Amino acid sequence: MKCLNLPATPASFPKALERAEAFLSKSGDREVTFVLGGGQYNLDKAVVMDAAAWAGKKRIRMIGGERIKTVFSSLAPIPTEKFEPVAGTPYIVCQLDKDADGNYPNLRCLYVNSKLADMARTAEHRSAPHTVGGEKKYAIGQGLFSRTFKFYVPKAAIDEAGYENCVGAEIHIRVEWEFKLYHIARVDLDDNFTDDNGNVHVALYIPETEAVSGNDLTMNNRAFFIANSPAVLNKPGQYAYSRITGKLYYYPAGNAEDCRFGYGTLTNLFSLKNFDFVTFENIVFTGIEDSIVTETGYYSAGQAGMWHAKYPENIFPHAGAVNIVNIDGMRIDKCTFTDLPCDGLSMVGLLQDIDIVNSRFTNIGASALRIGRPMRGGNPDWTKDRLERLTIENNYVDNIGFTYENSCSVIVTKGRDIRIKHNTILHSSYTAISVGWDWGMVDWVYGEKVNLENVEIAYNYIKSFMTNMRDGGGIYTLGGNVNNTHSAFMNSCHDNFVFEDELTCPENGFFSSIYHDGASSNWYTANNVIIHNTNRTASRRIYLQVVYDGQDTWHILCDNNYIVSNRTLEQLFGGYNGETKEMWSLLDDSRFLRENNTHIVPNMRALRKIPEAVRIMNFSGCCPSVGKKPTR
Repeated sequence: MKCLNLPATPASFPKALERAEAFLSKSGDREVTFVLGGGQYNLDKAVVMDAAAWAGKKRIRMIGGERIKTVFSSLAPIPTEKFEPVAGTPYIVCQLDKDADGNYPNLRCLYVNSKLADMARTAEHRSAPHTVGGEKKYAIGQGLFSRTFKFYVPKAAIDEAGYENCVGAEIHIRVEWEFKLYHIARVDLDDNFTDDNGNVHVALYIPETEAVSGNDLTMNNRAFFIANSPAVLNKPGQYAYSRITGKLYYYPAGNAEDCRFGYGTLTNLFSLKNFDFVTFENIVFTGIEDSIVTETGYYSAGQAGMWHAKYPENIFPHAGAVNIVNIDGMRIDKCTFTDLPCDGLSMVGLLQDIDIVNSRFTNIGASALRIGRPMRGGNPDWTKDRLERLTIENNYVDNIGFTYENSCSVIVTKGRDIRIKHNTILHSSYTAISVGWDWGMVDWVYGEKVNLENVEIAYNYIKSFMTNMRDGGGIYTLGGNVNNTHSAFMNSCHDNFVFEDELTCPENGFFSSIYHDGASSNWYTANNVIIHNTNRTASRRIYLQVVYDGQDTWHILCDNNYIVSNRTLEQLFGGYNGETKEMWSLLDDSRFLRENNTHIVPNMRALRKIPEAVRIMNFSGCCPSVGKKPTR
């Protein structure tokens, strides 16, 4: 293999990139190593390469500086002097210029001093229920597989956002595991009704181009809020932007003169396809725009970001700082993905021999890591979508899914030989770690096809998960692995520390610390420490989904787990019949769903007296050099 070393600085990087492409395009096996000096590499176009067009194996290594950070972004500055005070308010405003086509920038993300500012938003509101006393009362919002352009929402939400500010603002709708984000086309105050509690609801329309006919759950008693209105700029650090007027508002925390403003101009920083090997080391990725909304116009997706029907093929990979399609080997080491409006790292296609280690993922609007694509209806085409030999280890992950709230912090779909170990995962809007896909049982024999095979989830520290959504978990698995004649434990979930706190599922919607959902099979779930939030009565500690639409979970052993709780063993492994409210056991010997030696302790003081539990707690999470461990 012929190799080329290319030293580069922010000023010389474009020329080095041209040399690299010229070198790689020649026939034969070739490798380029970028030796990158520290500094700000501001890209005016993404690094896009497809090695399929070149003969031979191709490798890229990008090694950043250790003393001075190597930072890739696409930030364009907005001069501070362009902002002016708004009389009678604490915020400032900037009039942006139109482009050559006469349009204002399609901006959604504002960076202040290199950090993402918070979009202004109303308080959380809730629509009226569809039914009262079992009778259909109101025709509100979207139904199953329908295209609807009108919702009825409480007038109080419109009043808070400001009627005159609503056109072009965003409505964010939270529905258990689904999340929707649409622009507001108009509000009709004359089209209204008053619900049984005396709350006036008015008609809110979204653009027809953003309405989709997917499996959208209705607005029946759903939580929502309105974002991007200057009327709700009520906290320092918030912004709002009107695409119609081009006015950008910001509420400074101190002196506006101390603020450096910018906005991302690119969706992706790196988009690489069909490489033999890629390395990123000691690099910071930040400063991009959110094309999910600026280009697509809307977001309507179910669990794990599976987009609804407007795009039948789904949109993958999601917008992110680094997008990878088809890779034979990859290493992400000592990198930082921070202040990103979409995904951190998104990968699809033929994926194998991937190590993501010693890295930080913080303040990310969607998923930190999205690997593989969720697919309904059985096994994917293994010739087009394959994941083999993945390690995610010693990473620090914090504040994930702050915009696209149904995004898992780490999602890995179908694959074999997967290790997810020693990661610290904090403040997940939805599930912290999700693996597998589909909820159906399978009939294939061991080795024939793959959902999950030889997966190990171990030594992870998970806290403050499910902060916005419902029906997920700290660790969540789904999908059948082999037919029920194969009884070996091919997957393990052990030595994890999962901590439910006051931020975990504040509305008390259903969730579990470790959640083996429909058709999960062949899991050895052992030696985990789980701290139960006694205020969350709807949750169970380790949940085994026995029947989900007729799909069975089977062959799971829960062994030697430590649970801080005031519940009984029957309650921890029990469920309720939806009609009779009678409790039944989730454990079932006929399905090999078993429990051994569950240690229920009353409080943390008692837990700390158990040496094995203390060992698990102390050994969980990433090392201190990657991210500070929270108090155990």
